[in-house]
Amino acid sequence: MCKKYFLYVFFIILISKLQYLFQGLVHELTGICWETCMDKPSPRLEPKVHKCLVNCVERFIDTTNYITNRIERVAANLISEADSLE
Repeated sequence: MCKKYFLYVFFIILISKLQYLFQGLVHELTGICWETCMDKPSPRLEPKVHKCLVNCVERFIDTTNYITNRIERVAANLISEADSLE
């Protein structure tokens, strides 16, 4: 019972930490995409800048999906280990 409780608490802390890191990543990548694609202020979004932002966001989504799937696999393994301790 003690090991199972420890694993669940560890799992909750791990997920919270990963969410915090993910939010920081979102903020950082938003800045990176903006700085990379916006070379000068303009009253409208030029096609070149639009394409750059779309590409940057798509790569970000790909990365997000990869990270999310990895977190889900780690969580499933932790839950499986906790259940096997019973």
